[in-house]
Amino acid sequence: MQDGNALPAEEAGEWLRSNLKDAPEPKVSITFTGEPVDATAYRRILEILFRPRAD
Repeated sequence: MQDGNALPAEEAGEWLRSNLKDAPEPKVSITFTGEPVDATAYRRILEILFRPRAD
């Protein structure tokens, strides 16, 4: 995310939902490096990436 080539959070979430929905055992690993992660920010990231789509 720090190289300037990152997708917006909503677009990244859509990609994850589209590409992992049919995987037999989708596994996602999120790793933070550097500064300690704020718990509220972490929950928000997970919410953006994994909430159900509004149809």
